[in-house]
Amino acid sequence: MSDAGLPPVQLLDKLIAEQTIAQFAASDIELTPLEQHGPQPSQAELAGMVGFTSESMRGTVMIASTFSLFARSRPAAIRDQPVSAYVARDWLYLRDWASELTNQLVGRIKNRLVTFGVSLRVSTPTALSGSALAFATPTSKRTRPLVFTSERDELWVFFDAIIEPELELVPQGEAAAEEGELILF
Repeated sequence: MSDAGLPPVQLLDKLIAEQTIAQFAASDIELTPLEQHGPQPSQAELAGMVGFTSESMRGTVMIASTFSLFARSRPAAIRDQPVSAYVARDWLYLRDWASELTNQLVGRIKNRLVTFGVSLRVSTPTALSGSALAFATPTSKRTRPLVFTSERDELWVFFDAIIEPELELVPQGEAAAEEGELILF
């Protein structure tokens, strides 16, 4: 199916799903979208969150999942270093990683939106863990959770945005760079 003619919300959902799958594939984690899911993540223990603004939309992206999934998603060079859910510093370490992973995902989304003429400004990432997630999970009517499953864990991506009604996502060019590409100024 072509993206031409898709309403902005559907195109954003498609773009976010594709970039989420690509982000975790870079960590050797295969994600499968789930069509049916509960209203909130039942397994989530950690979350990263990044805010954004542009001329036509503003909001946040939040990734929520388990300690195990975030541990498995670490860069390959350090993935074999053990972490334990029973060690406080490992929780702090994975909270930092959750916020960085969310930041990378928003960077991927930002890179794709540039091709539609939308330039996002991104805030500093933050992280949450434990019972704080019950309060932070977006519940507004404009929030569209995208839910994925890996081998044994669920991953929730919340895209919560106020989108100007006149926003049209029409391809206007190519991304400035591919993820991981180095650009020297």
